[in-house]
Parts: sequence; C-alpha cells; structure tokens
Amino acid sequence: MNPLIELIAPEPKHAKHWHVWRNQPLSKLYNPMLDQTPDQLSERLSRSQPDLSAGAQQEFRWIVHYSGEPIGTVSLNEVSYRQKHGAIGYHLDERFHQRGFGRIAVSMLIERIFAGTDLHRLIATISAPNIASIKLIEAVGFRREGLLREHFLIGGSYVDVFSYGLLRGEETTHQR
Repeated sequence: MNPLIELIAPEPKHAKHWHVWRNQPLSKLYNPMLDQTPDQLSERLSRSQPDLSAGAQQEFRWIVHYSGEPIGTVSLNEVSYRQKHGAIGYHLDERFHQRGFGRIAVSMLIERIFAGTDLHRLIATISAPNIASIKLIEAVGFRREGLLREHFLIGGSYVDVFSYGLLRGEETTHQR
C-alpha cells in the first residue's frame, strides 16, 4: 500500500474536479464520454457510492486522493451479479499521468473488488491508440482478450478498442 494514495468515498464537492478531468485533452481524445455538467456529475456521485455490499447497484466509484488532494476516480461498473463480472474504469488528472499513481490506484481498486465481492472476472475496454492506459492495465495483470473493431464513437470517429480481462486469482500476479 502506498500511504500517499487513498481511495475515498465520493462527495458532491468532487464533481467539479471530475468535470475538469473529463474535459482535459487526453480524456476527450481516448474516451467516449457524454458531456455532463458538474451538477449531473454530482448526481452520479451521489448514486455511485463505494459500498460494495449494495447488491443491485451498477456503479461504484471512489475518488483517488494523493496526499489529501483529489487527483482522479476509479470505478466498478456494469456489474452482472448473476454472471459475477464487472467492468473497471479509471480517470486521472493529466497532471498526474505517467507517475505511477494510476497503476497504484487501479491495483487498490482490484484488491478492494476481489476482497469485497464474489465477482470472478473484471473487464476493461481501452481505446487502441491509448498506449499509456494499455501499459497500465497490463501492468496490473489484465490480459488482452480481443479487439472490438470501431467500438467507441469519439469525436465523431469510430475507434477500435482492446478488451482486457482479469480473473479472480490472477490479481496476485500483478505488482504495484
């Protein structure tokens, strides 16, 4: 564990930070996001609390803190309780890219999910041109499982996406 990095419960005040992160150039380049106002994001944060025992919830979210400062968000989405899988997401302020913070936060997320749920499989989908995110997800143990051709629509263009998976028990193979 890195004592400087924490995953904390989201609060409405985090919506303004999330809004900024979502509108940074690399976020817009690689992610198929709908434009949302800080108020809309605040509403999402209120619905996506991090209590993994909340059975029917589809979105769980945490704010990544570095030395007490919010620097990003990690999430578990699209949970299928019947099939025991879910998709992870992560998003960091561009000022904190390429410094290992994302790898640490995603590792913490994986540990939290597998310790707090009976999910068997985690999924990640990444825009093929997003080399930094591909390196991050592979560094934490995910395996590339396929190519989804023209899967994301970003800025009016279709983008190929790599599909990644991590099975329970494989998480011990990654290092922070």
